Amino acid sequence: MPKPSWSVYSEIARFFIPLSLTSLIIQLSHSVVNAGVARTPNPEIALAAYALAMSFVRLIENPMFMVRQTVVSLVKNKQSLTEVSTFVFRMAALITLVLALSGFTPLGHWLLTRVMGASTEIAQQ
Repeated sequence: MPKPSWSVYSEIARFFIPLSLTSLIIQLSHSVVNAGVARTPNPEIALAAYALAMSFVRLIENPMFMVRQTVVSLVKNKQSLTEVSTFVFRMAALITLVLALSGFTPLGHWLLTRVMGASTEIAQQ
């Protein structure tokens, strides 16, 4: 089996490095936010509220994490790309609506206290 040339490795690296940096930045952002939240006047309550809210948001937005795999699996031509794109955009709109309703209406407080069992103090944070 012939050994790949350095140009092949260079091409793979140009593709891989931005992807890996994106993942690294996403993972680091949580640590940076936690460090900032930990410096608030009531860090225990603020960290608990942030962790609870992030858990709720991740639960709701979780279907969007499957978009890449869905596109790779289902898109075969322009028509299937249009169909998958339409589905993904509708799903994103629904998720945005659910997050907006839970963030800007009493629904969020109710979900945090009644469904997730948070104290009123944490839910208000």
